[in-house]
Amino acid sequence: MRLHNLRCLLLGVLPFLSAVGGCQQATVEPVDFSTNSPAGDGGQQASSVLEANHKSDRVERETRTVQHDSGGVTLRYTLPVRPHPPASTAAQWERGAPVVQGNAQPMRIVYDQAYMEAYLRWAVDAPTECGAASYRIQSDAAAREFTSGLDMAYLGRQFREQDLVAFLKERVEGARQTRTFRMESPPAQRAAEQAWHATAERRLQISPWQRDTVSVIYLLDQAESKAAYRWVKRLVRDPSPEVRTAAVMALGGIGRSVPEALADVRALFTDEALAGAAFDAMRRAGRDAVPILTAAFDHPAAAVRNRAVYTLPWLPFEDAASAVVVALQHEDAEVRQWAVAVVLDIQSRGVVIEHAKVSTALRRLAEDTDELAATRESAEIALSNLTVSGAPDPAD
Repeated sequence: MRLHNLRCLLLGVLPFLSAVGGCQQATVEPVDFSTNSPAGDGGQQASSVLEANHKSDRVERETRTVQHDSGGVTLRYTLPVRPHPPASTAAQWERGAPVVQGNAQPMRIVYDQAYMEAYLRWAVDAPTECGAASYRIQSDAAAREFTSGLDMAYLGRQFREQDLVAFLKERVEGARQTRTFRMESPPAQRAAEQAWHATAERRLQISPWQRDTVSVIYLLDQAESKAAYRWVKRLVRDPSPEVRTAAVMALGGIGRSVPEALADVRALFTDEALAGAAFDAMRRAGRDAVPILTAAFDHPAAAVRNRAVYTLPWLPFEDAASAVVVALQHEDAEVRQWAVAVVLDIQSRGVVIEHAKVSTALRRLAEDTDELAATRESAEIALSNLTVSGAPDPAD
């Protein structure tokens, strides 16, 4: 059981880490950088292309372009427009959020030339870090502490909920601009000539604002933040696919405290791009997802029925057992076949199934001559596993 629960935890975390780690590839658009542009960001060499526009809820295109040549590296990203930006933060905090009175504040990050230099150094030189980190998020009501991976640790370890929510609000409602940064410093030249590799390319295909947004979403998800719900819901239609996926996943976690969030996830079961993330979100929701998954067994789309059944092994068995029984007794032969495969999957993870209704349903399938041969055979194997594990056989 302990191993099974660990796998449930990892499944919930991995899609976030994938987005933060830049596993999804973005399309690189060719951009003409031959135009001479004035220096910006404190006089350092960079071309600033200000194409400010206000954010809406429709899915738009997110600009993130990377070019490297023998002279250096050019990055072009969509970034927030802040009327009165504070002084550059990279010299003291690198990619992290400035700390004020003990709390990291992402809204104070300045995405300027110095920051992009630090971002490039990280993309090219930083190893992939594995391990655990402790985080603390303070809300008006209480503090929430949890342990997760190191992927968000660069941003900070201690936050105020209101600061994280404000960061997402800016992503949804704030103005944004496309800016171009050219780096020709010796480190950039060495990176372009000697150290360029697939990891750097993948990391740089996600803008720092996107990466920070995904991290903030994940932190608020872990805190089950009710205040974040309205903004996370709107980020499901963000221009960035990484942000959209993270938002859907977070709705599953937030759904433990905001039931409406799970209804939002359910509405995405047939979304061509987000259906996979929606069912991953159901895994994060735990027992609260069981009624929604059970209802999905009757969905007219076979893909939805299939995903609903195969989500069950990723829930703790004591929560999923009732849904497993429903699937084993379903009128659809395919659903029954998938349900038996789910039982075998759960057993393969070392979970001892001691549930009389599951055992009875398996026995009926194994003995029903009208059942599909593959379903009968799998049911027999599942029953034999029950006997080996010491679980009671309903025939005894």
